[in-house]
Amino acid sequence: MRSHILLAALLASGTAILAQETPSADPIFDDREIEAKLVQALEAIQEAKPEDTLDAYLKAGADASFQYTLAPPAEVRLEPTAVHERMARATLVLGLRYKCSHCTRWHVGPSSAFLIASEGVIATSYHVVEKGGGALAAMDVAGRTWPVQGVVALDQASDLALLRIAPPADLVPLPIATELPRAGEDVFVLSHPAAHFFVYTRGIASRLSRGRQDRFEALEITAPYARGSSGAPVVDARGNVVGVVKATRSIYYEEHAGGESENLQMVIQMTVPASKLRTLALR
Repeated sequence: MRSHILLAALLASGTAILAQETPSADPIFDDREIEAKLVQALEAIQEAKPEDTLDAYLKAGADASFQYTLAPPAEVRLEPTAVHERMARATLVLGLRYKCSHCTRWHVGPSSAFLIASEGVIATSYHVVEKGGGALAAMDVAGRTWPVQGVVALDQASDLALLRIAPPADLVPLPIATELPRAGEDVFVLSHPAAHFFVYTRGIASRLSRGRQDRFEALEITAPYARGSSGAPVVDARGNVVGVVKATRSIYYEEHAGGESENLQMVIQMTVPASKLRTLALR
């Protein structure tokens, strides 16, 4: 199948996030309009139920009694366009209203998340939610928004969080791989770097590592991403989640004692291995 199937789904939903489209091309996303729609949805959610905030959910703690079922890993290798279509049916923008320490206004910080169970369980990074905040909601590629309804599981050590929403049946969860990719195998990321929404990148698995400083176990990949991508899925050519975007580490030719750096040479892309996500989800 071609990506115009995704376009047809978007048009059928009546979404307003497209600037223009043609029958034979992928949709053209209007990032400013997507962000505005996310802000409006969060404002409406917080106005309707001011008590339903991330702060309240974190205070209540994880709901270990919530029942859900993970999809079995996929076995059929897909073309990159089909991988994208598969990811687009599960990847979400995670929007959070919060107040900074510099003013009294509400801000909105978009990050990434993805559906892992049809019961509405979504995965993201722990560091996305750890500081709390106001209204929290997830938006899909068609511009539909659902408030987060609670916390299912948290793992600070692995930098993972499982949250709960109530999505429609046409969102399809991504299966979690039982094996990590070998170095050189294709991987794909769908994320929202710096409020550039639903950016699809491709690379390879580079290596498993344990950092020099934090000793964090990571699956390093070459598919690019940037801030705002935290919590995004990394999948293999079968559409199985093999990692969750965590962080980047920039390597400069010259790094000075004062913290200034010059001549960027390389960016290491570090993700949480899917084994950590699977362990948390099967708690």
